[in-house]
Amino acid sequence: MLSCKLDYRSGGSLLESGPGSILESAEEVRIQLKLQRLEKLEPKRFNPSVYSEVLYDVEIQKTRGGKKRTKGKTKAGDALVEAVMESEDTRPYKFTDFDILAVNMHPSTRDWSNFRYTVASWLLSRPKNSSLIEIHQPVAKEPNDVWTDDLNTCLDWFLSGDQRKVLTDLKHGAWRPKKVKNPKRKARAKKRSVATEGSELKATTTTTDENQPPTPR
Repeated sequence: MLSCKLDYRSGGSLLESGPGSILESAEEVRIQLKLQRLEKLEPKRFNPSVYSEVLYDVEIQKTRGGKKRTKGKTKAGDALVEAVMESEDTRPYKFTDFDILAVNMHPSTRDWSNFRYTVASWLLSRPKNSSLIEIHQPVAKEPNDVWTDDLNTCLDWFLSGDQRKVLTDLKHGAWRPKKVKNPKRKARAKKRSVATEGSELKATTTTTDENQPPTPR
């Protein structure tokens, strides 16, 4: 992650502070750099079966995983026992970990200088924990109102405090509407199951009868 102090003037120039320099009016901005995701050497699309527009995929999680355990003390009878109170996954990013996401678009553009920028708080959250950033995020093919190819523009967005989301019409994953069960299909499946069990039972009875010795007269 790139963390630096930027001497930034809205609508103007952007100058990174040099090592050891102090800028009284500088704004500290944390920028997380990620590479557009590849799958089988091709730029990975973000849920193409669900979204008709071209959205690319970027993976937002830490490379190394693990569990962070929080210890605490609990009373067991008359004894005070130290125990692990909770276990937390350390791979996910929190929304407080960085301010701007920069995605390098080389896999689709073949240009290492091509980036898309967005505000970190605009990324999708995890369904079960809104404080964590969802692993897979949609990246616009072309700049739009939530993804820009200009860092100055993204800094304007960040400093403005606007509340947006990189995707508003969620149709995938946990947000996908549940399929309505077809009662007729379920009844047909049950009927076939009963018919199959009946055929197996009849075949078993016939085989048993054939193996029995003839009844003496």
